[in-house]
Amino acid sequence: MQPVLRGLKVVDLAEDHAGDMTAMYLADAGADVVKVERPGGDPTRAEPGGRVWNRGKRSVVLDVASAAGRDAVRRLAMQADVLVESGPPAAMATLGLDYPTLSAGNERLIHCSITGYGRRSALRDRPADDALVQARLGMNFEQPCYRRDPATGDFVDEPVFLYVPLASYGAAMLATTGIHAALHAREVTGEGQWVETSLAQGALLWTSQIRYQAQHEPPGFMTVPFHLRGFLFECADGLWVHVMIVRDSNDRLYTALDVTPEGRLSMGYWSTADDWAAWFRYVGDAFRRFNRADALAQLDAAEVPVVPVQRAADAYAVPQLQHNGMVAEIDDPELGRLQMIGVPYSLERNPHPPLRPQPVLGADTHVVLSEAGFSTDEIQLLEAGAGR
Repeated sequence: MQPVLRGLKVVDLAEDHAGDMTAMYLADAGADVVKVERPGGDPTRAEPGGRVWNRGKRSVVLDVASAAGRDAVRRLAMQADVLVESGPPAAMATLGLDYPTLSAGNERLIHCSITGYGRRSALRDRPADDALVQARLGMNFEQPCYRRDPATGDFVDEPVFLYVPLASYGAAMLATTGIHAALHAREVTGEGQWVETSLAQGALLWTSQIRYQAQHEPPGFMTVPFHLRGFLFECADGLWVHVMIVRDSNDRLYTALDVTPEGRLSMGYWSTADDWAAWFRYVGDAFRRFNRADALAQLDAAEVPVVPVQRAADAYAVPQLQHNGMVAEIDDPELGRLQMIGVPYSLERNPHPPLRPQPVLGADTHVVLSEAGFSTDEIQLLEAGAGR
């Protein structure tokens, strides 16, 4: 069987994490994704993750700041099934690359727009960096960081900066889901449509577990309890473990680590910050008497849920990830053999195609434009206008 999206033509105009990942998922499923890049390339190429997000695509360099470049993109869109973009709504309309303009010439086009807050939002023109959206949507305060004020000794509840671009990851998931839904609808109606999502919706995706009924809950419901900051403990050898306390595992943990009698506190979900501080102190002291391997062995034997806290590079060596195809190896033309996340799902009857590395900037410009019907003279003018 062929990859499920084989034959699907995608134009990728995105220049951000969410849009790049959305187009990557389509390429992973076999779509022919043409990444249209500005002269000099998509800025995400400078990020380590760019080699993952841009895998499996073909690269075309066009200068959309020029009339000829914009016209070339429109001509590509007329032959495409899907277009993915992440530009500000007003800017896309000014360029003539918005859904109303492109769909007038290609009624089967599925046009996916990923914005910061949505084009109908009063915040639509605000800067839409992932970290800014996370802060505005409350994600920083939902990962509490409790520390003691050295002057007063009181616990201070502070926000935590999340390095992982969760809003973008969420938006990419939503955009990909929307595109697949629109593709199914097109099979029925024969018409494409506008698919929209935003980083704000991507951020809210991760907060649903504590917001499903927030308007009916007491104020404390909106604050993650103190102990959910994570049961992370450092062992005697400087390595870390993560322990999960469920049901009666607390007592088993005390026994396995020989926690002192005064430290065997009975903790509940809504225990106070001071209660949890004492618990962490006693249990932390116990962990510091064991090397990590010994602590893991003791807790495993006592049936206490525990895992080593590993660096991302170490996680790729986990045999089960290798066995299930969660880790892929790709030969990059610049860096050689690379390990990266594999396709995050599998289809029994429609396997995904072999993964290809990030394309060299502009390597496919001539071939893609030729396939789209551009003459040699037109291609040469476009390449010259793009500074190549």
